Order: sequence, then structure tokens, then C-alpha cells
Amino acid sequence: MNQKIVEKSYLSLIWFALWSWVLLFIPLLVRFLKIYTRKYSYDDKNLYIQEGVLSKTSITVPLYKVETIRANANILGNGTLHINSGARGVTSGMNNLEYVKGVARYQNVLAQVVEKAREDKGIKSVDMF
Repeated sequence: MNQKIVEKSYLSLIWFALWSWVLLFIPLLVRFLKIYTRKYSYDDKNLYIQEGVLSKTSITVPLYKVETIRANANILGNGTLHINSGARGVTSGMNNLEYVKGVARYQNVLAQVVEKAREDKGIKSVDMF
């Protein structure tokens, strides 16, 4: 019996390779949109946070209600500011200022602005040891 071998083609792997690269970039695109659409600002009285692509979610935190500001930084100095406030209605993700460039500098700046807002309201800070 003379058996013949049917040759196989690996060209179909090209399409799988292309799709794998496309799918690889989807998490990157999602993270980029999250960073790009999140806006932080503050004035003498309030901290403003806005996020969202198709529907916008906004929150305003009175600065005099901010209790603590904690910073987590990576090796490049960028990171997250964790804002702990007594303000009601702050969702768990909205009280973190994520992807902040120069997070330690903004921690100090916001601490000074919070202290000024408390002084303007007549609230004195109490240090406990």
C-alpha cells in the first residue's frame, strides 16, 4: 500500500497572530481612556473629580472636610492620592486621584489648601500624639 501525505499550511496562523496583537491592545486602550477621561481640579473651597466616556460622573468634595491625604508613588514619582473625607456620597473609586504626575508634590499642595480651607471655615486642626 502506497500511502500519500497531505501537506499542511501554516499560513492561517498569520490571521491568529494579527488578532492576538489587536486583542493585546484592548486593555491598553481601556486604561488610556480611563486616564484620559478623568479630570481633577481644585479651588480654595472644593476638590472636583470628573470621569467617564459616554456618561460623566462628577463629584465635589469640600476641602474643609478632607481628613487625610495619602500618596502611593511608583519609582517614577507618579501614583495615586487617597483622599479620606467625611463627605457623604463619595463612591469608593471617586475618592482616589489616580495616575497623578508628581504625586508627592500634589499631596503637599493639597494639604496646604485643605489647611487654608479649614482656617477660612474657623476649624482648627488638633494634633494627637
